[in-house]
Amino acid sequence: MLTHDTVEMTSSHKEHQKLLIHALKSLSNEDNTQIILTTHSSDVVKSLNFSNLRLLLKDKDSTIIKTIETNYLPYPSLNEVNYIAFNDIGIEYHNELYGFLQSKAMDDDNSNSKEEAFDNWLVSKGCAKNKSWVKISQGNIKPPVNHTIQTYIRDCIHHPENDKNAPFTDEELNNSILQMTDIIKVLD
Repeated sequence: MLTHDTVEMTSSHKEHQKLLIHALKSLSNEDNTQIILTTHSSDVVKSLNFSNLRLLLKDKDSTIIKTIETNYLPYPSLNEVNYIAFNDIGIEYHNELYGFLQSKAMDDDNSNSKEEAFDNWLVSKGCAKNKSWVKISQGNIKPPVNHTIQTYIRDCIHHPENDKNAPFTDEELNNSILQMTDIIKVLD
């Protein structure tokens, strides 16, 4: 006997999402039970394990189902899944990688929490300080400082009010992501 029920989870409160995911994970452990959930919520994805995730890809006349394996981040990330599945090069994924690497750098030395020290840590891992950043502090324009592309992009994202720097390109964003994932590969 084949039955199915559909539950729609639109605009649910985060705590309610957590309860529902916990219940669905428990239910999925029952015999003859399969749960299929589609989501755009990074919180829902992060609450799952890699073993709970599948990627469905359309290939001409068939659908290919692939498992999602631990990739660069140690937790399931909707941004990373989108990057893997659709080559979605987004600032959110860049931020996640940057933050993850900074936490790894802080494991080496807590002073790497400071931007300049972390930027130097990135250089020690093979990145180049070849992007000039103009900082505005208390309304005063400071002399340009060379940053890695990773920190330059991070500063562009987090300081959109600073109009003294050229916007980064999609190619720079992609290259920055690739360089950060290369660093993560070596760290493991």
